[in-house]
Amino acid sequence: MKKPNVNIPKLTISLGLIAGCSAALMASVYVFTQAPIATLALENTNKALRKLLPEFNNQPAQETIELQSPKNIPVTFYLARKDGELIGTAAEIVTGEGFSGNITVMAGLDTDGCITTVLVTRQTETPGLGTVVTERKRKKNILNLFDAPETGLPPNPILDQLNGLTEMTIDAVSGATLSQEPEGRWKLRKDGGTLDAVTGATITSRAVVDAVHQIALTYANHNEELLGH
Repeated sequence: MKKPNVNIPKLTISLGLIAGCSAALMASVYVFTQAPIATLALENTNKALRKLLPEFNNQPAQETIELQSPKNIPVTFYLARKDGELIGTAAEIVTGEGFSGNITVMAGLDTDGCITTVLVTRQTETPGLGTVVTERKRKKNILNLFDAPETGLPPNPILDQLNGLTEMTIDAVSGATLSQEPEGRWKLRKDGGTLDAVTGATITSRAVVDAVHQIALTYANHNEELLGH
């Protein structure tokens, strides 16, 4: 049987053209989608900030400081101002200690460094277990089906138990000594602490608590820089 006559140079050029066209197409798609993706990410951040912070009239998403936590995890702080005065901060951290992967946690802090609100903005935890720790959802039943819609954040007992915790010992503004929190305030009961966890989702509970703890520690270590910015 006669072997087919293959034009190697022509084949090489054809493959090169196909590869080049594919690369150009992928690059153009990347360029055209970057702006919408960035816009959507900014919108989601602004939504979270409005839930975490008191009413502000600046652009916290554009006034940020990135610091390192004691575990060398980046923490992004968003500065909220009202008529130029700093009224609070929100911080974002990504922990890799979740059961199913990374968990993005945001927390609001007042100017004393106390946690005011905690949100989980991104996660891939197990539905019905880990998500009980991370999600804020209002439950509808026959008793409240026709009630007027509730306002504010839906409660989550695991996240809400972190409200009021701090690593600050001195009020940075007045110099007064802040009340001391009990030992083990940042640990689950299972680990000898005082915090509750979701049964069957201990890893997720621990990851979220530690992430918020890292935010509080980072604020305490850099409070002068944050308050003076």
